Amino acid sequence: MKAEEVMSILADNDQDNINITCGSSVGSGCGGTMYVRLEHFLLGKGRGITRTKKLIKYIQHSHQPEQIERVQRFIDRFDQDYETLVHSSMEMIKSLEGKICKAQINLQRYKADRDRLKKFITFGELNPDWERMNDRVQIGKEDLKVLERMKRSEISENNKRMKDKAFLDQVLELLK
Repeated sequence: MKAEEVMSILADNDQDNINITCGSSVGSGCGGTMYVRLEHFLLGKGRGITRTKKLIKYIQHSHQPEQIERVQRFIDRFDQDYETLVHSSMEMIKSLEGKICKAQINLQRYKADRDRLKKFITFGELNPDWERMNDRVQIGKEDLKVLERMKRSEISENNKRMKDKAFLDQVLELLK
């Protein structure tokens, strides 16, 4: 089996990949095959509208112009998942905001409880109750940091999805 046939079979089995063959396939040296993973190409760090225009041009002038449909299906699948992902992300952010508020209240309460106790019993000897309450304060601070980090991460992911959606909308305009 030739490499071109293997690449074609791989592309047919995987919806997120396209396989493009250009030029003549008869030993003239002018032909070539390109295998593109759409998720990395369209949603990866190095994406760009210029690169995407070139890819579309290559596909249209290749032996398989029907590969454009795969790009459209990829964008359609992204669009279908987009609304549910954004909605669940917004719900997660609201939930985290509530948990952060509760964690802040608990931390203030822990600090107030700790501050009611004397730090030292005698010369240099720490009060064991104060130490226990101080440990609760430290745990409360860590919990608050984790929740805030989770919220920032979720907001960042949501912003990335929005940028991906805007870019894929531009690509969809190019395909029309």
